[in-house]
Amino acid sequence: MHVRKAILPDASAIHGLIFEYARHGTLLPRSLPEIYENIRDFTVVESKGRIAGCGALHIYGMHLAELRSIAVWPLYKGRGAGRVLIEGLLDEARQQRVACVCLFTRIPSFFGHLGFRKVKMELLPDKVYKDCRNCGKRKDCDEVAMIRGRLPTFDSHEEARRKARRGAKEQKNEYQRSGRTGLSAQRFPLRGGHGRHKSQRQARPGHGGSSRRRGGRGHVHPQPHGGRPGTGGARAS
Repeated sequence: MHVRKAILPDASAIHGLIFEYARHGTLLPRSLPEIYENIRDFTVVESKGRIAGCGALHIYGMHLAELRSIAVWPLYKGRGAGRVLIEGLLDEARQQRVACVCLFTRIPSFFGHLGFRKVKMELLPDKVYKDCRNCGKRKDCDEVAMIRGRLPTFDSHEEARRKARRGAKEQKNEYQRSGRTGLSAQRFPLRGGHGRHKSQRQARPGHGGSSRRRGGRGHVHPQPHGGRPGTGGARAS
């Protein structure tokens, strides 16, 4: 009897095993397409080429993962299939550097021998938000929440959010300190031309600006009636 990661050809056998427990209300039902989509979460126990049990490791993050859809065919119960399966899933959690593993069960004594301890369901908000809030048995749940490892705290989540907010604020301040110079100023000039340099502003006739017009750089067209440049050609009276 050995444990291995599930592959797509195992999906039908996994679905049949879960269905047997789900129809008695022991497990949450999983459709075959859902198992195909999440096949990489599953681990199976094999005995002489046949699947004896299955289970999934659902990862919420480095702070928490959940053992789900744990099932063993009755023929293999009492022969170590369940223990081999759980140890294989816990090894996977350690490889992923997950700090805490949780599960919900009706046989806490079995998992207690594997190092799990009971906790209040409310201390696992990831699980509650994902499954429990939509469960028909939420107000009359007969399952026991258990964990192994360091229980995630709300402080760690809040600290992560504070770091993200600080990073966004520092990035905003850096942008403001840059003064919209360089390429950003050329691509996104301020309205009204206030972001241009004085030499880039176009002067309007009659406002003391340059009298250069089209016809070549530095060329000044003669003004009619002997008028002076910048007076619109009007003769002084």
